[in-house]
Amino acid sequence: MATNPKDHHGAWLAAHPYVDANWLKAKIREGFHIHHCDGDHMNDAPDNLLLIFGPDHSRLHSLERKLQRRS
Repeated sequence: MATNPKDHHGAWLAAHPYVDANWLKAKIREGFHIHHCDGDHMNDAPDNLLLIFGPDHSRLHSLERKLQRRS
């Protein structure tokens, strides 16, 4: 698994060959994040990574925490 916290950027790019690192850097500057779908930040498998707008990412994690408290 990845040891560098930014390895997920490289993993995401490898799964999206139609864009390059400069494109992803621009998206990150625009406020996009890469979300680990299973919540495991060590799991940088490309199918576990989702590019998501920052405010939506925050709302998603907030909703996940609310659901966890209910269970």
